[in-house]
Amino acid sequence: MGSITRTDIPVTEQILHALREWIPVTGCRHIHVAYSGGLDSTVLLHALASLTDQIGPIPVHAVHVHHQLNPGADAWVQHCRAFCKSLNIPLRIKRITITEKKGLGIEAAARKARYAALQEV
Repeated sequence: MGSITRTDIPVTEQILHALREWIPVTGCRHIHVAYSGGLDSTVLLHALASLTDQIGPIPVHAVHVHHQLNPGADAWVQHCRAFCKSLNIPLRIKRITITEKKGLGIEAAARKARYAALQEV
């Protein structure tokens, strides 16, 4: 059985270290998290919320892209709203309509539309 590489440095410290290097280089004035409501983006958003006092006057915002593809999509929006409210993080919902592109399946078209919506923020 293979081993999994681990680090003893907490994820919040790793994120803080990366931000302290990245913010001065980019001149970042806001941090926008593409928040799907899934585990990865939830952990990232929670970690950033816990670091707000340490990252200075740079506000953290969440952006949820509502594809309107899944019957449970409205429930995801409500989940995202509730979680962001609990963290006191502003949430922006971007509703998009997926139009199939020639040569792209629905998932690829949704990904392309999601990236375009996030670029508008």
